[in-house]
Amino acid sequence: MILSSRLLSRFPELVHGFTTRTMPNLSTHSVMTLKQIHSSKVVIVQKQGSPSEEGDALITRQPGLLVGVRTADCVPLLVYDPGHRIVSAIHAGWRGLISGVIESTLQCLKKNFNSNFSQLQAALGPALCPGCFEIGPEVAGQFKNKFKDHLTISPGPNDRSFVDLRKGCSLILEESGIPPPSIDVVPHCTACEPELFFSYRQGDHDERMMAFIGIR
Repeated sequence: MILSSRLLSRFPELVHGFTTRTMPNLSTHSVMTLKQIHSSKVVIVQKQGSPSEEGDALITRQPGLLVGVRTADCVPLLVYDPGHRIVSAIHAGWRGLISGVIESTLQCLKKNFNSNFSQLQAALGPALCPGCFEIGPEVAGQFKNKFKDHLTISPGPNDRSFVDLRKGCSLILEESGIPPPSIDVVPHCTACEPELFFSYRQGDHDERMMAFIGIR
């Protein structure tokens, strides 16, 4: 089963999707992935390469080539520049979010392809919901330092807190200049819906879903 973004589905030249537990056969396309390291490293893809390369965001403008990220609680983020026909897939876990993986990807799009942020389209896929993304005081402090008062950190039991990871991603996109109507959130929680998704926090340590995007 593949979930799609209503926003990105408006562009007939795009191939995109968020897989569930049932991984489809994507062999009809070349799919480029990376060895994900929870970083802010961005890789520009010119052709199909080795998945052993490290990084957490991919960008390509090559038709017929899909770029993809694997997740099981982190936020998969797909970005499309319709003016230049450039796509990007971003793996945004909390470490990558704090270290600036989204900002790095957007700046790479601007520097290398002259992307206009106001024209970008973005879709956020299945990830932990605010009630399932529980964090400790050290991580909560990092979120407070990055987002100040713009992102709510809700108190939990003992010294734990809860935060909306996808809201944090959306805030960064908006602050970068992407209009809110151009940001789509696929509203599924990987932990709340175990029949559909893998969740690292629920014990699926070796399995992942894939988010992918490309130009036909």
